[in-house]
Amino acid sequence: MIITDNCIVCQQLLAELNDNTSNDLLTSLHLNQPPGLHLLICRQLIKQLGG
Repeated sequence: MIITDNCIVCQQLLAELNDNTSNDLLTSLHLNQPPGLHLLICRQLIKQLGG
């Protein structure tokens, strides 16, 4: 299955999403509210399913 989305994503959001060193999500301006929070949840679900 392939999911595509052609929207423009904030580069800071992508950087924070890919930064595995930060465990305190409350300090993140982008990952504690949508759309960053939704992307983070999706990434965690995909990891748990082995993707």
